[in-house]
Amino acid sequence: MDFHLFIIILSFLIVATINDKKKMIIPKYIPLGLLLINLSYSIYYGTIVYSLISLIISIPISTLLFKYRILGGGDLKFLIAFYTGSFLIWNNPIIQNLFFMLLAFFIAHVYLIIIYNVSNVKEKMKFPFMPCLLYSFLITHIIFLF
Repeated sequence: MDFHLFIIILSFLIVATINDKKKMIIPKYIPLGLLLINLSYSIYYGTIVYSLISLIISIPISTLLFKYRILGGGDLKFLIAFYTGSFLIWNNPIIQNLFFMLLAFFIAHVYLIIIYNVSNVKEKMKFPFMPCLLYSFLITHIIFLF
């Protein structure tokens, strides 16, 4: 695990979460910056092929998630940028990426259940997904440290 890249990704997650909570938008420069940093690290470590494979796999999946309005465009751009470097920070990237996403969706569902039960809102509502990704990222790291 590259600790420097972990801190960089965590910083990008925090900035994206703040923007998402305040404005419900993730500016394009955040995922673009993360993508460039991840690709730079991949070139430095000689793992650019893995980054490109991650990119090729994550784009069609993200397109489907966007098409069916499961996630917004900013969230998906961030995830694409994240996945290009996730294998550099995690020992078992396939298992950890899957766990990361499932946990993020679980956190989002728990949040929605609480909101629906506390308020009288019964229709579909928008909410920031980046905090779910941030919490999932931290929990995934804590669980897979051992």
